[in-house]
Amino acid sequence: MIVSRNKLGQLALIAQGTFGKVFRVLHFTLDGGRTPLAYKEFLPTTGSEAVDAAQTAVTFRAGLSASDQGDLDRYAAWPRALVEDGPGQIVGFLMPLLVNDFFISLPDPPSTEVRDLNWLIATPDQLRANKVEQDIDHVERLLLLAQLCYAIGRLHKHGWVYGDLSYMNAAFALDPPRLMLLDCDGSARLTDPNRQQGTTPYWEVPELEGSPPVQTLQDCQTDVFKLALATLRGLTPGRMVSTARNVKRLDGILPPNGIELVRRALSPNRSERPTAKELFVYLADTVTVLTSPPEIDVARVVNPVCFSGQDVVLAWKIRSATEIVVRALGRPEVRLDPGAYPDGYVFKAPHSTEVVVEAGNRYGTARAELGLVMVFDLPEVKVALPGVSTPSMAAAGAHLAEMSEPIARSEFPRPVVPALPRHDLEAPLREVLAASGIGQLQSTAGNGLDQAHRAVARSASQVGRQVTESADELRELLGKALESALREKLPSALKEADR
Repeated sequence: MIVSRNKLGQLALIAQGTFGKVFRVLHFTLDGGRTPLAYKEFLPTTGSEAVDAAQTAVTFRAGLSASDQGDLDRYAAWPRALVEDGPGQIVGFLMPLLVNDFFISLPDPPSTEVRDLNWLIATPDQLRANKVEQDIDHVERLLLLAQLCYAIGRLHKHGWVYGDLSYMNAAFALDPPRLMLLDCDGSARLTDPNRQQGTTPYWEVPELEGSPPVQTLQDCQTDVFKLALATLRGLTPGRMVSTARNVKRLDGILPPNGIELVRRALSPNRSERPTAKELFVYLADTVTVLTSPPEIDVARVVNPVCFSGQDVVLAWKIRSATEIVVRALGRPEVRLDPGAYPDGYVFKAPHSTEVVVEAGNRYGTARAELGLVMVFDLPEVKVALPGVSTPSMAAAGAHLAEMSEPIARSEFPRPVVPALPRHDLEAPLREVLAASGIGQLQSTAGNGLDQAHRAVARSASQVGRQVTESADELRELLGKALESALREKLPSALKEADR
């Protein structure tokens, strides 16, 4: 499409530089007024290459389906029509005008300028120096960079390379976060062997450098390298960020798989670099996880019927929550850290109650009603225990008496060990003990103790059998009492819960 410059009507200058001049078109439109337009006018010295590139860009968009046109227009200020000042004399082109959200107001002196990616990496000191209040959180940065990767990835899908990606060549808005590619007339078809695309300082790609360089044409892999630089720098604003290339800046900002993806994209080995689509998918998925409401996959009461004083056990599997709240009627709500309680929670319910679990984050909440927990008082059960005789020590005493009596009556002489000739020093000890009478004393005492031990063991065994029989009877009585209590109280509790 070609439009005569005379038809544009009144224009208002927006910006000018080495690229030419950009005007706001105040009245003329291409689609009945739906899309405000800007007019980029070439400098008189602009070569034919720039004119040919603009014409190719206009032709490319015109050949897209309505759906692809809408997708391109959503993320790129793409040339819509050529402007001529006389037959065959192309002097510029028309493109969508950035809406006010993509501009930032500067108070001193009062002015506005495009909110380009320089504002994404601005440090707090730079913001204060410009008297600008701006707070871009991590999720918003991820979302803006995902859109940048998407826009360039879509160009790759259609066989185009963007080329001169830099802070100046994309603008963003914050409410809601969205991004727009600028200077799209510098893009080129990958099939064009004569394409000439620049590179902004500090955005150099390894294979385009050197004497001679490995290659001179930019392509999808060089675009991906620059996207990785934009991602690294856009996620880590701060000192020296404008020239940063070290992925260690991302430690603590992205998980290891994200850091590895950016490292690959910055690799001097072109074959190791991912595609723009891979970068987009990773960033978009990360945004989805961080901005989705929590999901409660499983939540249940393990023991919905219990006795007073018994633990009520909750089990759950909850994703993407920053807080979990447990509510039980008649009991203060409990707020939990999901990291500290990943699998569930235990509490005591003094009475029957409804239990509700809520999981929340800044993007929403999820709720699970776990139903009624029925709490019963343990019934009082009186059990008459059979008499348990205490161990009788009579038998043991008799044996002890038998053992001690001969000791009391016997008057053992003090053992005298006979003098042994020197050659008998190696005689067996038992012969020495036998000669002194000590062996007889040891035997008598040992027999008495053995008999006492056996008597005590027999008494303990009898007591153990009696205790076991009594415990079995008590267990049977408690079971019957519990069954009776449940039959009596459960129907009324269920009816109360139904009401």
